[in-house]
Amino acid sequence: MSEPEHLSKLQEGVDAWNAWRNEFSQIIPDLSGADFAEMNLARINFGACYLADVDLRGANLQHANLIGAEMANANLERAECSFALLRFADISHANFANANLEQANLTEADARHANFTDANLRMAFFTKAYLANANFTRANLASAALVDADLTDAILDGANLEAAIMPDGSINE
Repeated sequence: MSEPEHLSKLQEGVDAWNAWRNEFSQIIPDLSGADFAEMNLARINFGACYLADVDLRGANLQHANLIGAEMANANLERAECSFALLRFADISHANFANANLEQANLTEADARHANFTDANLRMAFFTKAYLANANFTRANLASAALVDADLTDAILDGANLEAAIMPDGSINE
């Protein structure tokens, strides 16, 4: 469950939240299970936050810092995550169906069993990401970097991989 003090601080707005995170960087916020659907959280610092089971459907997370965030089972359906930093994040079993992750950085993210159905992942970085059993059905992975990514049993049915840099470093034609 979320810490009430952390939720209260977030209700003050993104700028207040980011200032608080900067001042108290040793605190690891727990926002697990919270409902942030449709919220404007652009440029928020959720780095290293505990966000398991959060509802971020339709939320704006453009340019958000989610580095090292624990987001297992989070629902980000239709979320706007372009340019978001998800490096080292645990997004296993998360739902990104119809989300926009264009140019997002998911380097070394744990995205096992994540759902990226119909997601826009154009020019996203998945370098060394763990994508085993992830679902990329009809996802747009054009020009995405999948270098050294683990795609074991990933579902790529109907995915656009045009000009994607594949795990072996080759460029998909």
